[in-house]
Amino acid sequence: AHPVKNLPLVIGTMDGSRDSMPAGINFSHLGTYDSALSIFNDLSIAHPANSNAQQYAGMAYLSSHRYAKAIAAFDQLAQQKLFSNPALFYKAVTLLNRNEIGDKDAAKILLQQVKDQNLEGSKQAAEWLAGW
Repeated sequence: AHPVKNLPLVIGTMDGSRDSMPAGINFSHLGTYDSALSIFNDLSIAHPANSNAQQYAGMAYLSSHRYAKAIAAFDQLAQQKLFSNPALFYKAVTLLNRNEIGDKDAAKILLQQVKDQNLEGSKQAAEWLAGW
């Protein structure tokens, strides 16, 4: 079966955002990150408050090893006032994956902040910090 045909039916909106998000997620799962990023970036531009589009764009950049763009996406996400914001945790993960000079120290600072402020990812951050 074709993966796109297996997506759940989503009731469309006038702006198409609810139609596009599942397609972008599906492209990400298939590893076709450029197609996913096209959708997520279009949604982020059309709907700047759509934190899901920004989060998924950052994750697609991270998965495709485009670390600078992932960091920029997570920085943008971190500026949004959300009930639960995973941006700092994902930025730390990106830094750990990029592993350039200073990245581990910067990631450790972010993970400590995630843990101390009980942000999304705090349990994992605490585990990683305990084993540092």
